[in-house]
Amino acid sequence: MMYQYSPMDDEGQDSDLSAELQSAGTDLAGALVGTGVGLAAGGPPGAMLGAALGVAVQHTTRAIVGRFNRREGERVGAALLIMEGDAHRRESSGEQLRDDGFFDARGALRPDAEEMLEGVLRRSAATYEERKLPLLARLYSAVAHDPTISPSEGMYLVRVADELTFRQFVALSVIAHKDEYARELAQIGAQHAVIGGPHADLTMLREVSDLVDVRLLGISNNGQVGPLNNVFDGLLPRGKTSYGQLGLLPAGQQLVAATRADEIGAAEREAWLDALRNDQNGH
Repeated sequence: MMYQYSPMDDEGQDSDLSAELQSAGTDLAGALVGTGVGLAAGGPPGAMLGAALGVAVQHTTRAIVGRFNRREGERVGAALLIMEGDAHRRESSGEQLRDDGFFDARGALRPDAEEMLEGVLRRSAATYEERKLPLLARLYSAVAHDPTISPSEGMYLVRVADELTFRQFVALSVIAHKDEYARELAQIGAQHAVIGGPHADLTMLREVSDLVDVRLLGISNNGQVGPLNNVFDGLLPRGKTSYGQLGLLPAGQQLVAATRADEIGAAEREAWLDALRNDQNGH
């Protein structure tokens, strides 16, 4: 079944369109709460906080919604609800919407806020990894409240977030909590360095290598984290680089903070470490 939405000019109708999408996404947004990366606590859904943000949502929703299938419409609605929950959380903690022109029209061009929101919502509709929806939604509300993130940086982060798998976000979350997992990461690296012992799954290594290639992860040396290409060459070079040396580069820190990926649940992080360990021999 397809959802058919007609373009509307009246802002009251725009608001109804946003509400219709949010209603469609309520169940999905609620299901994502259980993943540990869902709706922020506090604040009933239904009224986007901040007039500027509300207008951006209304205009962008009207611009992009034509024909979505049912699940795509639910994803967009869930993203809007999660975005609203994050906006409520931020404003409850004293954050304000940015007032540096992010929400202002630029002559014949739309505001940066609407362009970025369109990118987030289109990617939300298209993503088949629905656990990423909260991360995408919170990325937008973070940029909407943080004038230190330029519009071009925000657009870049949206593209990067779209291209990452959910498991790569979990990897970033593990490294964000590196102090908690340093010993375990070092032990896994030592196990993998033993000839004949367990070694990491190739797909996981490729995912981590991708995070290095896009300058989200680097290697820590004497307290400084620097970029390093080709950390992995099919397998982690035995005895050369330890998983415990991985650290977040500035872009990785920015992406984790904006999406709140560090709040991904401990169960997800432990599952990632278990998969990295990949000990099929009971070692």
